[in-house]
Amino acid sequence: MLGELIEVFHIILQIVKGEIPLTQVYTVIFLLIAVSLLHIVSEVIKSKGKINLLKLMMEGMATSIIIFVFYMGVYLFIFKIFHSFINTSNVLRDENLIWYTIISFFCFITLFSLFYLYKKFNLFGRLVISAIHILLTVSILTLVNKYLIPQSELPISAIVCTLLLNLGFSIFFITFGTESTQKGNEGKKVAK
Repeated sequence: MLGELIEVFHIILQIVKGEIPLTQVYTVIFLLIAVSLLHIVSEVIKSKGKINLLKLMMEGMATSIIIFVFYMGVYLFIFKIFHSFINTSNVLRDENLIWYTIISFFCFITLFSLFYLYKKFNLFGRLVISAIHILLTVSILTLVNKYLIPQSELPISAIVCTLLLNLGFSIFFITFGTESTQKGNEGKKVAK
């Protein structure tokens, strides 16, 4: 996992130096801004007092970079484990591996809010939400890859990694993230 995180920092250096295609750079910038805005909006909604907008913007950008680096590291780790079983090493040397990771993260950010419904339903409803999530993920992967450069042929492993990671991350963050937030809010109420 450490090797993948080092690889992610190498990818970020490539992005900063402009060594990857501009479409990918613009997509990464768009995703970082989108995550920052989501963080800022959620914090504004939560807080009812004064807001330090500059601090909030810096926190939002830092949060988006941390989430992006963590997501890319985990994605590359799962991708490599998946390929160790299949034993097709040529895909790991694919120059579009960065692109697969970027559009996978795009799917995660786009569909994450769908899982706020996840906790409100019973088992059947959760299965339906998961099925809808899978269908939308495959649709977004295909559309983004089709209309943005490099328009590479997505290997089945990239699709499977995206489905597993996005579904797992979404369920984990909604289930455990909202529980910890609720416990924190209850603690604040008791303290008052």
